[in-house]
Amino acid sequence: MGIFRLSLLLLGAVQASVSTEISVSLDDRRFFLPSAYLNKLYFISRATFASFGLARATCESARGYVAEIDNLVELIFLENFLTRSDVAKVYVAGTDAAFDGRWVSQRTGATRNVFDWSDGEPNNFNGQEECIELIKSRQSRMNDIVCNNPLERPNVLCEIDLF
Repeated sequence: MGIFRLSLLLLGAVQASVSTEISVSLDDRRFFLPSAYLNKLYFISRATFASFGLARATCESARGYVAEIDNLVELIFLENFLTRSDVAKVYVAGTDAAFDGRWVSQRTGATRNVFDWSDGEPNNFNGQEECIELIKSRQSRMNDIVCNNPLERPNVLCEIDLF
């Protein structure tokens, strides 16, 4: 058993020096080595999941949430992170279950506006694809996927706000 330990020392100066230490521990039996970007830590589960709900619970058990892509720079970082990983595909936040074509965060309900869909996606195949995955073999681009499908079983990409 091992634990990833990430400690960051953040320094800021506004008429005084401020120091904050952030410590995050992740069980390496459950997650691959994390990667930090700006004020967030990203990590991929070792397990695969038959449903988005189970994937979300895994992120929450590590005090995080399913990765929410907020801007193009973050999207490129996450696509590269997946490309360098040992997994084929990962859930990321986003659903259009309430209104087809209007993608929102499952956690906050905020509209998702940043996309890099694979060719022909989203296609809402059989009217059932209401979640999002990134697929490594498609240059880590997006695909809409059934939220509860034991045949697909993506890993999950989680994030934690560091500050």
